[in-house]
Amino acid sequence: MTKEIDAGLVIMLILKFLQMLMPQTLAKRVLSMVLIATGIPDSRVTELTGLCDRSVRTLRKALELEKQKLFFM
Repeated sequence: MTKEIDAGLVIMLILKFLQMLMPQTLAKRVLSMVLIATGIPDSRVTELTGLCDRSVRTLRKALELEKQKLFFM
């Protein structure tokens, strides 16, 4: 017998754990960066983490710029 895993619940639990270690906003940013790096669309990242669309887009652009910088090093 298999149980389905609710992604939203898992993300919420991870976020609560991270909030024990750091401020809420930073925890949301860290979790958003992980989700972005795994290829989750921006709208879903916003839905799962509670960050606004603009913050998620800014994080995505920053991650893409860092990837380009590492490529040319």
